Amino acid sequence: MGKFLNSNINILLKELFLYFIIYSIIGWVYEIFLEVIVYKWGYIPREFFRGPIAPVYGIGAIIFILLCKNIVNKDYSLIKKIIFVFILCTIVSTVIELISTYILEYTVGEWPWYIGYTKYKLNFEGRIALSTSIRFGLLSLLAIFIIQNALDMFFSFLKSKNLFNLFFYIILILFILDIVFAIIYPTNIKLNIIR
Repeated sequence: MGKFLNSNINILLKELFLYFIIYSIIGWVYEIFLEVIVYKWGYIPREFFRGPIAPVYGIGAIIFILLCKNIVNKDYSLIKKIIFVFILCTIVSTVIELISTYILEYTVGEWPWYIGYTKYKLNFEGRIALSTSIRFGLLSLLAIFIIQNALDMFFSFLKSKNLFNLFFYIILILFILDIVFAIIYPTNIKLNIIR
């Protein structure tokens, strides 16, 4: 029984790490799409990581998955589930974004979206804005009801072919290499945690 429980926890932790990486990559792509295509600001490297990773999206996605699991599994109508998930994720993403600005301000001295957010009518100190909070709520619906199902099917496929652990370790090694490379060759941002 204990060995089975440890095995399940081990798989769960690996899945959560992979969710973190995959949603961080999706978030990075989303951010670049906004910067380059929508707002036409151009791409400015400002991340700690070298790879296409925006960690706040990965952290947010894991929180959403854990918070919304019970809602999605309840015997509610699909409309109720969508409304509950939207409201919950809009509030949570706004809180995560607000906390992120204070962490970035402390470690880096600024947060990348300050100028963009100050242009929105409804914003708080350029840290959060109503329009982006609603957008994150809508993106969470996409993540919880579509992307998450696709990822679960993909992981099940990998497990059925005994490739899940191989996939996990490849992603883990790439992530560690990215961190090492970023510490050795930091970007133009100044991180107090590395000094």
